[in-house]
Amino acid sequence: MRRIPDTKRVGRLQPLILVLGALATTAGAQDTAPPEAAPDSKPPPKSIDSNDDLLLFEDVPVVVSASRRAQKLSELAVPVSLVTWKDIHYRGVTDIAQILTQVPGVNVLRVDRNRWAVGVRGLHHEFADRTLVLINGRNAGSPVVGGPDFGVLPVLAEDIERIEVVRGPGGAVWGANAFNGAINIITKKPEDSTGYLATTRLNEYGDSNSQLRWGAKGEKWAFRVSAGYDEHETSEDTVANDTFFSRDFARTIRYDTEGVYNFDDRTRARFGIAGAHTDRGDFEFAGYWPMVDERIDQTRLFARVEHEFESGSSGYLQWFGNVASENRPTMWRVDSFENDLEAQYAFDTSKANRMMIGGNVRFIRLDQTVLSAQDIIFPDGDTDEVWFGAFVTDRWQATERLALEAQFRGDFYTETSADWSARLAALYALDKGQKHVVRLAAAKAFRAPLIALRGLNSTRGPLPSPPMPPGLFAVTLLPPDDLDHEEVYALEAGYTGRVTDDVEVRVNSYFQRYESLIGVTTIVAEPFVGTLENIDGANGYGVEAEISYTVDKARLYAWYAYNALDTDQSGQDVRAIYPAEHSIGLGARWHFATGFTANADYRYTSSFETSPLSTTATEGTHALDLAVTAEVFKGKGEIQVGVEDVFDSTDGPITGYGSTVSQELPGRTFFARLQVKF
Repeated sequence: MRRIPDTKRVGRLQPLILVLGALATTAGAQDTAPPEAAPDSKPPPKSIDSNDDLLLFEDVPVVVSASRRAQKLSELAVPVSLVTWKDIHYRGVTDIAQILTQVPGVNVLRVDRNRWAVGVRGLHHEFADRTLVLINGRNAGSPVVGGPDFGVLPVLAEDIERIEVVRGPGGAVWGANAFNGAINIITKKPEDSTGYLATTRLNEYGDSNSQLRWGAKGEKWAFRVSAGYDEHETSEDTVANDTFFSRDFARTIRYDTEGVYNFDDRTRARFGIAGAHTDRGDFEFAGYWPMVDERIDQTRLFARVEHEFESGSSGYLQWFGNVASENRPTMWRVDSFENDLEAQYAFDTSKANRMMIGGNVRFIRLDQTVLSAQDIIFPDGDTDEVWFGAFVTDRWQATERLALEAQFRGDFYTETSADWSARLAALYALDKGQKHVVRLAAAKAFRAPLIALRGLNSTRGPLPSPPMPPGLFAVTLLPPDDLDHEEVYALEAGYTGRVTDDVEVRVNSYFQRYESLIGVTTIVAEPFVGTLENIDGANGYGVEAEISYTVDKARLYAWYAYNALDTDQSGQDVRAIYPAEHSIGLGARWHFATGFTANADYRYTSSFETSPLSTTATEGTHALDLAVTAEVFKGKGEIQVGVEDVFDSTDGPITGYGSTVSQELPGRTFFARLQVKF
């Protein structure tokens, strides 16, 4: 049975349906996201600030997303969590958003089989714009709304090397969109993924995920070619005794090609093209449901030259372009074109000091086709924008135990204004072996509103006439006046320690002050008329703790996150879902016999406190995923069987942000995967 709201309910929902504001959320200024950091290859002095190339770290976890260069987890000016390819592979999941459910401080809510609400420290929904998502350091968000559509990203699960999650304001490194944090999906390099791979995953509902990959390398070159196909059945066909109507099926084709050519030992060129084509069902949004399939196409290209100088300095010059065509009958029909040119240069000013400078310019064009009065309409149909950004970072090893790092970035957007981001951190090793490091930091970031916030204009859900006067709609969203940038200021304290050779502990606490948060205000209650404006601020605070135990044949981990948000006004709309205050994760991976690996992941999430624009499940949830992987074909293949969400046969119902139609989702799901590599 299909649940559709009546006129009275729509009136009561008010900002809920303001949902359009959610859309607005999408609008923040996209990042000025830079690419993956150029490697620092000069051997560093023995100190907290080691700048070794990734390979020199061997088994020591390193990331590049904290400061755009390779650093050990104990050296970072901002807390970062790491999801490795082993975590992904042995868990058996293929949806990127689902992979992130086991990262402390990241809130993940599945709205339907295609739409995810993902955010660092909350402020998330399916169009969220306050967490930056990158693929190899290059922007993966929508130029319309800012946030990404996880279901259509041109990334294949077996090509992911690791995912780095930055928690806290990251604008000083990555630009405006890294408001609460950043998620950087880093794929395997061509030189590290040679040979052939074929893998297919099938679950009990008939959903499939398949990938083919071919990689090769020569003396100076290497390449990787991958292609995949995903198919999701609608919830209506997968939930037993379902009484909800849904259209959340999807068919997606993806490809990703990357190559590298080494001119000599110091100079190399990297280049690639990736894309995806998706056909899927639409959904109700702000009282409008056209029942017409969505069609989304996107292409991502890049070319990059890296050079390491004899002096030990290094740098790169890079261009990347994103082209997308989104025919989303519930929302809009938009073609977008992005071109970004950027450069970065890292150098030593002394044995104890490392600096980095860089910048980028991005050109964006949006072409909108208005097909009906219920479309979401942007100013004049077409929009052109230019973004400029420049940054500098300075790392100074003040003493053998004390390191200071400063990051600063300035950005200018032609359609809004100039603004700045910054981070200052001090790291102190408590012992001579530098196994225990404490960190104090302060940071500032901003979020510039994108087109979906600045000029959103729409009417939704025509009211019957009579009895209502003609021309009235259940929801009318008026274009806003000038919107100021959202701002966040943060104070942070953290500890990273290696208690033994096998046990590592990380604890991070924070206080974040938000200013000028954009939300939807009510002008007329019934029928609803509203607009977007900078309503007020909020305080966010919490702590995130992780502990892991790793030996040759096993890895155990546990984490806990407390994330709270107190708005200045009671019931204040923040265009998003508030964070879950409490979340817990437990996991184990065990190579229990030759060729056999068992994996278990458990997570608990407390209830989500909702903003007026959203409704969702209010009870805490428990989830347990199990998988067993066995090698076959003399180690050249694998068979994996598993089950997701052991405890619940059905999840939901969930009402999406700005929607009034809810639906259940399949819970307990059995799956099997076959993979061959040679």
